[in-house]
Amino acid sequence: MKNLTKTLTAFAFMLTAFAATAQSENSYIGKARGFAHDCLNDYQGYRITASVQETAICIVSGSLHQVTFTATPDCQPNVPCPAVAILVATVEFDCDGNPYLLSCGGFPTE
Repeated sequence: MKNLTKTLTAFAFMLTAFAATAQSENSYIGKARGFAHDCLNDYQGYRITASVQETAICIVSGSLHQVTFTATPDCQPNVPCPAVAILVATVEFDCDGNPYLLSCGGFPTE
């Protein structure tokens, strides 16, 4: 019985950690979408996907993150469609979770 309790406790902890990570990634993606709005507007009619990477660990606490947006053609079913992914935007976040650098299509913006 003790082993079952330990196993269930460990499983609950893992689920909580996974949910916190997913929530955190969604938060970064939401902030990045707002920050990269002008870059993303040029790709209406494309399927935009986002990915979050942890790029470094901060000295005091937290970590640096990068959100990358890519676009693929949003093709109709049963129609030939090119398998191409286009780098649309990259947003860099500081240790406090604030966006500070935007690159549209791989080029830094002022």
